Amino acid sequence: LPLLDEDRTGLGTDSPAAAGALDLIAEARLGALLGRLGAAEALRLATLGSAAALGLGARIGSIEPGKAADLVCIDLGDAACGPGAAVFAAIVFGAAGTAVSDVWASGRAALAGGRLLAFDEAELAALPAEWARRLALEAAA
Repeated sequence: LPLLDEDRTGLGTDSPAAAGALDLIAEARLGALLGRLGAAEALRLATLGSAAALGLGARIGSIEPGKAADLVCIDLGDAACGPGAAVFAAIVFGAAGTAVSDVWASGRAALAGGRLLAFDEAELAALPAEWARRLALEAAA
């Protein structure tokens, strides 16, 4: 595919309204299935390809000295991944976003053991109801 060779193609999510659950692993799987890509190529598009497409390839997209340490740990012990599966295939075709157990953003831990560290989960869960209340008050005014 010519576009894939130009290093300007990436995979990503932008909105729950347009992309469902904001699950980049699911997007890589969809890209692999619909685009007839291998698992490694789908992951390349979701990482290096997306960084390059956004003009950020020098700062993000791969694990290299000088780049932002944005990392995820994916639990491949989940039964959906299957024993002995190839790593790229296990991630793209067997895992889900819920298999991400730990996240580091710019080198700082943001998720550990599936729990948010940077935010209060109860406070975040309460935000939609608060926004709905505020909108209702504004609409009534």
